This record gives sequence, C-alpha cells and structure tokens, in this order.
Amino acid sequence: LIDQFGVIHDGKEAYWGAVECMNAIRDSGKPVILLSNSSKKKRGSVGRMLRMGFPQDSFQDLVTSGDLVYEGLLGSERE
Repeated sequence: LIDQFGVIHDGKEAYWGAVECMNAIRDSGKPVILLSNSSKKKRGSVGRMLRMGFPQDSFQDLVTSGDLVYEGLLGSERE
C-alpha cells in the first residue's frame, strides 16, 4: 500500500525517482495498491497518475476514500 499525494507526487508532478521506484517495485513482483483520501472516484486519480508518467502497470489498483464511501452507501462490495 502506497499513499500517493505527498509521497510519490505533489499533485502536479511526480517526485524525482518516484516513477522509477514504482517500476522497480513492480519488477520485483510485489503488488502495489495506491491510496488516496480524495472524496472523488478513482478514475480521475488514475488519469492524473498516468499524466504524471506513472505507467498503468506500475500499480494494480488505486483506492480512494470517495469510492469506499460510495460503495458503502450502495451496500456493494469492492471487486
């Protein structure tokens, strides 16, 4: 589990070495789930990660607090 904002990027740009670090974790075979306390759904956060240069395959999933609240209100389970 890796928090994103303030850990691997500043909201606009990836921190120096963060993309390479994420790729190295992926290449080691370890799963990576990114966390966000954003109240929005994950689609926007995934798009932001891609625009900052993080490859889609450098993380398996991205979980936002907004998604969890939405799913909780619907009574659905996370896939």
